[in-house]
Amino acid sequence: MYAPTTHGEHYFHQIECPTDHGAMLEELIQEDWQVFSEEKDYDKLLFDILNYHREYYDSLNNSDLYSRDSASFTYVSNIDIWNNFADSIKKENRYFCKNDLSNKLESLLPKKSLKFDPNSVFYRARIGNYTLEKMGPPPYDKATSGRGNPKGIPYLYVASNKYTCIAETRPWVGAEITIATIHLKEPIEVIDLSSKVFLSSPFLMDDLSQNIESIILLNKLSDELSKPINPFESDIEYIPTQYLTELIKNLGYDGLKFKSSLGAGENFVFFSLKKFEYITLDKCNVSGVGYDYAIESIPQALC
Repeated sequence: MYAPTTHGEHYFHQIECPTDHGAMLEELIQEDWQVFSEEKDYDKLLFDILNYHREYYDSLNNSDLYSRDSASFTYVSNIDIWNNFADSIKKENRYFCKNDLSNKLESLLPKKSLKFDPNSVFYRARIGNYTLEKMGPPPYDKATSGRGNPKGIPYLYVASNKYTCIAETRPWVGAEITIATIHLKEPIEVIDLSSKVFLSSPFLMDDLSQNIESIILLNKLSDELSKPINPFESDIEYIPTQYLTELIKNLGYDGLKFKSSLGAGENFVFFSLKKFEYITLDKCNVSGVGYDYAIESIPQALC
């Protein structure tokens, strides 16, 4: 996780001072991991622990400076890899992407699998007055591009509660909403990217750097799935998450769970209707719509 602060890797001695880029190793460890809850004399204690059982020739010197691996000029994080992939698949090669992530993702995604038992309940909403038969996904010739599906490939979008599924329709005041309650008929397994992953301790893993990078990538995928998208740019901006969803389907999972950007619950994308049944319908009218916002004042020069 850490390496000696080096000219050419972390700074250039002609124009920079190493103390501006490096720090004591014990300071970095305490800052990153909060090994000790109280800061009093932690530096001396950590220094002694780090030197324990070291021979004279490889012992640490308390005047040496260290930097995080991520601060190296040559370091490429998994977030950089994802961003390069997303940019490439949107703007360069749609079907034969140069920065293919499938192998990396195939090893990570099973760690986020989640099973649902029969009779689990989900909700789907549509603006308008519909019968139960009309509450499924659209036919392929009317399926528009979505966060999880390419145009022409319909999936079932549902939510964990009624409020979230209503919010996902982006209704207006007075809009009539039809809500279907959907039950699961048989067990399914999905990939759950609705919540962040956190590392509880740095001392419980064999390959700490690799595990941290894996967590960073999974959390990036969670952010990508839940971030608001400008509807006028969605056809392009949804392409990376559509790739992710198609990969999950190709791995044999039944769907994907992710955090809603419009409601307090979670959204689901399911690939097949065969394991679900529509039970009841509710009708409602939207009586109000709220907005949270932040105002940024822009100074203007007086003529």
